[in-house]
Amino acid sequence: RRSSDLEFRWEWQGDGDVWYSYSQQLNKEIVETFRAGKSVVTLSPTSGVKLRVDLKKMVQKNVKSGFERPLRAAVGCQDHYFVWQWEADDGSWNLYDPETTLQLETAQQANKKSISVTFGKSSYTLNLGDRKS
Repeated sequence: RRSSDLEFRWEWQGDGDVWYSYSQQLNKEIVETFRAGKSVVTLSPTSGVKLRVDLKKMVQKNVKSGFERPLRAAVGCQDHYFVWQWEADDGSWNLYDPETTLQLETAQQANKKSISVTFGKSSYTLNLGDRKS
């Protein structure tokens, strides 16, 4: 499958560590912002509510209250979406950024054994076969 066949499903974290998908319309607005290379979009999920979505910080912020919630990008197609994470030395799990998530899922769909990625000044080879980096 080509990366052009894959799509993002943006999600926000609710109470109790439960993740919720944005509506189709709001998801479309976030995807368009991401594809345009922009990092911030303001959404209006309901009348009187404005959310500032920051794709660099990966948070949504209620403009009125200032309350922030994490967001993430799941990638896939139709009803099968995946979130890619890495395990830190302390055992905590961390989300990959949206670009790397897309790169990983594209490689996985193409049955590649590994991919090379760069974060800051460090380069890594991520082995997809055994899910170890």
